[in-house]
Amino acid sequence: MLDERDGLGVEEHEGASAGEAHASGAPTSPVGAPLSELTSTELGVRGEQAAARYLAARGWEILERNWRCPYGEADIVARDVDGTIVLVEVKTRRETDGETAPEEAVGEQKRRRYRVLAAVYLADHPATPLVRFDVVALTAREGGLASVRHIVNAFGASE
Repeated sequence: MLDERDGLGVEEHEGASAGEAHASGAPTSPVGAPLSELTSTELGVRGEQAAARYLAARGWEILERNWRCPYGEADIVARDVDGTIVLVEVKTRRETDGETAPEEAVGEQKRRRYRVLAAVYLADHPATPLVRFDVVALTAREGGLASVRHIVNAFGASE
């Protein structure tokens, strides 16, 4: 069961373009320190919790959180509504962290690592024919508000 006490809530808005979803919302149960007092690790954990809730609310099955292998970790492994297995990288930033969008932190090194993770995941799960790579980017504001950008098929296996 997903914990809804993470302090970042999301709610989808109309008008998302293909491959993207934009969302914002208030926490379901405000707890913990104010956003400005959270460490980067604490903010990241809250972002991953909110992203998992966001995906589950859209009918996705969360298969694993923080799936690890000797080569690294995938934030979320999920099955989308079409049955595709998706490795999801979650990036969370404070609104005050500058003008860089959270998803811009998923550079070539991170993409290479996710490709290796996918190969290991597929080897460990032979019934899985393929995986997709998505990014969920959250921009958090004080008061528990967050905007979400879901980039479907953010990068390919051979880029």
